[in-house]
Amino acid sequence: MPALTPATAGAHVLGPHLSGPHLSEPQTTAPRLHPGVVDALLSLTRPEPTPERLARADDVLLGLFRAVGVRHALARPIDWRHNPSPDHEWLIEHHKMPVLIDLALRWAADRQPHWLQACAELLSGWLDTMGTGELRSSDAQVEAKRIEHWLVTLAMLQADGGLDALDAAQPGLIARLHQRLRDEAAYVLDHLRPSRNHRTFQLLSVWLVAVALPPDVNAADWRERSHTLLCANLLDDFGTDGVHVELSSHYHQITLEAAMAFALTADAVGEPLPTALELRLRAALRHSAWLLLPDGDMPLMNDADAGDHRRLLAAGARRHDDAALAWLASGGREGEAPQERSAWFAQAGYLFSRSDWGSDRTGGQPGDPRGQHLYADFGELGAGSHAHYDLFNVCLSIGGRQVLVDPGRYTYHAEPDAQGIDWRHAFKRTAAHNTVEIDGRDQTRYLSKARQPAAGLERLDRSRHVGKHGPAVQAVDRRVMTGLRSDWACATALSHEYTPRHTRLVLHAQRRLLVLIDHLAADDGQPHQGALHFHLAAPWLDRVMLVGDRQPDLPAWTAAAPGWRLHLCALGEAAGWSAPELTRGWVSRHYGVKEPAPVLRLAGAFSRRAVLVTVLCADGHAGVDTVRADLDADDSLDQVHLRINGHDAHGAWVEDTVLACGAQPLSIEALAPEAGSGHARLWHRRLRGPAATLDHLIVGDAAADLSLRLEPGRTLHRHAGSHLEA
Repeated sequence: MPALTPATAGAHVLGPHLSGPHLSEPQTTAPRLHPGVVDALLSLTRPEPTPERLARADDVLLGLFRAVGVRHALARPIDWRHNPSPDHEWLIEHHKMPVLIDLALRWAADRQPHWLQACAELLSGWLDTMGTGELRSSDAQVEAKRIEHWLVTLAMLQADGGLDALDAAQPGLIARLHQRLRDEAAYVLDHLRPSRNHRTFQLLSVWLVAVALPPDVNAADWRERSHTLLCANLLDDFGTDGVHVELSSHYHQITLEAAMAFALTADAVGEPLPTALELRLRAALRHSAWLLLPDGDMPLMNDADAGDHRRLLAAGARRHDDAALAWLASGGREGEAPQERSAWFAQAGYLFSRSDWGSDRTGGQPGDPRGQHLYADFGELGAGSHAHYDLFNVCLSIGGRQVLVDPGRYTYHAEPDAQGIDWRHAFKRTAAHNTVEIDGRDQTRYLSKARQPAAGLERLDRSRHVGKHGPAVQAVDRRVMTGLRSDWACATALSHEYTPRHTRLVLHAQRRLLVLIDHLAADDGQPHQGALHFHLAAPWLDRVMLVGDRQPDLPAWTAAAPGWRLHLCALGEAAGWSAPELTRGWVSRHYGVKEPAPVLRLAGAFSRRAVLVTVLCADGHAGVDTVRADLDADDSLDQVHLRINGHDAHGAWVEDTVLACGAQPLSIEALAPEAGSGHARLWHRRLRGPAATLDHLIVGDAAADLSLRLEPGRTLHRHAGSHLEA
């Protein structure tokens, strides 16, 4: 939407008493915030004047307000109790008033008075009509976020020289707002949530009022109480591995932003944080670093929206003098590239693996077209109700572009739409993720909060249900290795919703090939249905070609698009499944907004064993030539054999991967007698050239009887969990 001129702006929104093109000259000085707190707060929270933010400010002058991705026209004077949307989240975001920050950005851009006039009208209108705590369904977190947005707006205007002009638009407005900030903080302090991110937001708002506003009779007490309680809550909010306990990438980032705002403003007023909390914040920043995708986005893990959080990493880099965070925040222009290439967050169950950190990039532009970033979920459901039913989900970027994605959150609204679709469930369900759905059921049962749930869905009944969903799926027999050149994880999913077992291996070979082995096993003698889904990023819509590989004794297919190729093989009873199909699904990168995206789906029946093998890699001059998968000859062994032939700048190579999915381990002597003897669960070996020279070796979960024969000078590395690499 084009920016409005001052003349047209006054005609659309400004009241008679504010309709003039200029504000009167300030006659008094409005109350100020603590200068050090202003600088600290804005170093983290001042947003960039993006076209989207500036457009939201323009909309205000037209009487249009956007929240949760939907824009509504509101008549003047605004009825703050009226919700024009069926989604209650719209009204909640509207009352948090983030649009004030957009108006302050717009004023800083051109210094036109109507932006401050609109800001003053919104503030005074809300103060005139709304009581503190009136929106009770928000559990006082809306008050907390409103306090934050009010303070950031005041801080921006104070830093930019517009605070007195705002006060001139409504004489006495700033003093009135300061008093209401204290009233809101008192209400929040009396209505604290018992735990997690809402409590963090609440305590941060009280802390900011205590340290930013001119001191009053409550300031010292509020400062001490909020500091003590917030330190304790943040230690509970983030696990020992640094991951937020709700296991949402979005909530991790916004809670860490709150924690960093606390830390930076505490530094500004000379209030140290406990050592334990400092260490936990460093761990949380490390997880944020691993969330950063090559394009600056992040995986949409569980309830999440997309977002570029490099400003958060930059704040962490400055505060902790961290060269790796500075590198990531600046796109490689500052600092030094991180040394790690993989990370396992044990408490959360998250595996990350990447080929590089963009050391060959300039200004954050994609470099190596084969470069990869992998995320794999081997964890259980997080605290609260933000979990999706997505055990073994994977997300992959290749060459700086997202390929496999998590479709995101879309909505919290569970009431079925006109077509009977519960979109809350549609994005939480197992089939909406890059894993295997069994018998058309979710891994964990979804319980709807709708008054009238969609057909086939069960309503949440707090008198009968213990939690916010059914009994959680479990990941058992979990094995993980973060190696020198390759990384892998393997586990078995046990669900209360069906009897078959799903075992998945995720192997990031050379950090260039993503290998997935999905083993479905049933022993109840009943027919079952399996469905493997791959959700692709929206830009790949109508750009993916699916073809059969024409192997007469092995059903195999290839899905290809510019820059990448996915090979898919079906074994066991899956060999009789119909060919995979490309369908149309949805991706939601922002709340309330969904866009069509391609989904690759392979489904069919099994009663005993079905195996699916996937290899995903970059396409081009170096990559995979052929993929061949087989099952063991002795059906009782449950072994999956995979051979990949490929080439790169150093010549041809062949990779063999063998996984034992049952009780009996692999015999190394049977697989490769020249390599040694003994037993293990996983064997992965890359050989090069006509002489079949060993290039790379992984032995997973090696037994005590293992004995390997390696060429002289070859070093064998031992990793945790009896995993070996050479």
